[in-house]
Amino acid sequence: MDKVLILKELNEHQKQAAVQTEGPVLIIAGAGSGKTKTITHRLAYLMATGISADNIIALTFTNKAAEEMKNRVANILEKKTLEYDKPFVGTFHRLGVKILRELWENSKRNRNFVIFDEDDSRSLIKKCLEELSLPKEQFNYGAVREEISRAKSELINNIEYEKQAMNFFQQNVAKVYHLYEEKLIKSNGFDFDDLLKIPVDIFMGHPDILEKYQDRWKYIMVDEYQDTNTSQYTLIKMLANKYRNLCVVGDDDQSIYSWRQADFRNFLNFDKDWPDAKIVILKESYRLTKNILTAAQEIIKNNRWRKEKVLITNNSEGSPVFLVQTKDEMAEADFVVDMIGKMFDTKRYELKDFAVLYRVNAQSRVLEEAFLKGGITYDIFAGTKFYERKEIKDLLAYLRISANPDDLVGLERILNVPARGIGEKKMDKVFTSSDPKIVWANLKNLPEANNFVSIIEEMRKLVRAQTVSSILRLITEKIKYKEYLEATGKQGKERWQNVLEFLRLAEDFDEMKEQGLEKFLEQVALFQEGDSRKRNKNSVQLMTLHSAKGLEFKIVFIVGCEEGILPHSQSQFSEEEIEEERRLAYVGMTRAKQEVYLVLAFKRRLFGSLTVNPPSRFLAEIPQHLYQIIETDKNLVDFADPDYPEIEGIDIE
Repeated sequence: MDKVLILKELNEHQKQAAVQTEGPVLIIAGAGSGKTKTITHRLAYLMATGISADNIIALTFTNKAAEEMKNRVANILEKKTLEYDKPFVGTFHRLGVKILRELWENSKRNRNFVIFDEDDSRSLIKKCLEELSLPKEQFNYGAVREEISRAKSELINNIEYEKQAMNFFQQNVAKVYHLYEEKLIKSNGFDFDDLLKIPVDIFMGHPDILEKYQDRWKYIMVDEYQDTNTSQYTLIKMLANKYRNLCVVGDDDQSIYSWRQADFRNFLNFDKDWPDAKIVILKESYRLTKNILTAAQEIIKNNRWRKEKVLITNNSEGSPVFLVQTKDEMAEADFVVDMIGKMFDTKRYELKDFAVLYRVNAQSRVLEEAFLKGGITYDIFAGTKFYERKEIKDLLAYLRISANPDDLVGLERILNVPARGIGEKKMDKVFTSSDPKIVWANLKNLPEANNFVSIIEEMRKLVRAQTVSSILRLITEKIKYKEYLEATGKQGKERWQNVLEFLRLAEDFDEMKEQGLEKFLEQVALFQEGDSRKRNKNSVQLMTLHSAKGLEFKIVFIVGCEEGILPHSQSQFSEEEIEEERRLAYVGMTRAKQEVYLVLAFKRRLFGSLTVNPPSRFLAEIPQHLYQIIETDKNLVDFADPDYPEIEGIDIE
């Protein structure tokens, strides 16, 4: 397509961002400002100017966002689809896997490495804690895993971590870190953090290898740059350093993932890292009404660590922001359900137009009860992900072992699934060592495991010769997995349906032949939270504020707008954390296209305690002319109760 036509649908600021193809570029994309449209048109524009697709990479944070970007670019260029990885459009972790598949000889693993998900990593760390005889009361394996993950994301290896250990906990975590790394290498595995850390380590140790990748990827785009952590930031800076054609997109006001090690300062300091950077602000919000946009900006401007910007919209004034105070969490939930019911009854809205957002998952229980009582269909964005279901994890382990027999975590998971009479004592005899060769030798000497060993050996021979779905079907038949599931009770049939869906997904990789299993296991391992956002068309959406990022709804309710919840009690003594809580409130409000309701309770029972908290400080930051108070039933709460703490600027009466 002609590059002029590509720019036709963009506004002036979006055009500025799209045509700036050379040198460093920072695109500040405010809420609802057409960020995805801008970056997809920019990517199409790069290709239309004659830049080879082989020289371009575009990085996202979810596979879903990557797929949407590829589809949109193909549509803009009037193609059915883009060639595979031309350009490379994918997540940071998928880029890391691509590099490691090519540089496996520099990683102490072989090419058939396995990727450990969070559950696998925790299991391995739990085993390390047991071997080191560290008491679980003092060393929770989840907390130890988080600490090691933090170190890896900050590019601190086990040797450096040991040197920097400041206290008893860290000194012992250093021992776990050493053993964990040894086990990962022996298992021919990488954990999720390694997918970014190891490529950086290789590039730092081999400037010649780095230069080859710099020459390959001369044009780099990064979406949601405010959410990058140290390893992501470093990887991108190294790759872009030679040709300097780096374009990053994001919004510092929507940085809400510090608990994932994201550092919004990477975004704030972009023009310091690249002093000649062109900065483009997408100022016009197409999503928000004037009142919601202004109210949200009045809140977020109180953050000190941000880039100054003023967004505008040509949309209508719209409704004011509604502030609602209720008696308690049950009355709060009843208000939300009653209001949704009334608006739905007008036939102006569908249930999918509504979202109820909360700060912590524990708030959802009372809401669910109210929705059930009110007979309103809802979806809750939580629960077990498809790939985390036991039946799927079991079959994945069989596939992983077939591709990589060194994967001892996967082996331990399925050795007695279905049951083969291999109890704990016999398990202990098998896993006497962390050396896979010794473990398999032990296994072959165990009569109960003879059938299992023969199945795996057969699958090993078929890995290169058969399609993924064929191998998976053979496994389910050989181990009689359907019969095993059906014997587990009423849920057996439902679990078998999940297996059939898993088989269908595997069929998508059958055309890749030899690389099919490798690519299939990669996709499953790299599956992330944002990839599963399939919304029921006829239901209200319930989710945390964190989960809502990137989504939009006509009507949004934010419940729990009190001190101690939003902002969270754990943030009270840190200005940085309070600012992130304010960004969370901003993200929640800017999901709403038409109306937003900020709901609070006079008293609330949460985590087993009854508390009376003042209204959130963020409510006081909204000018009075922008909000309207909705009075609930006077019997619900005495708004004049002298014990109720008030906050200046909020006069609920």
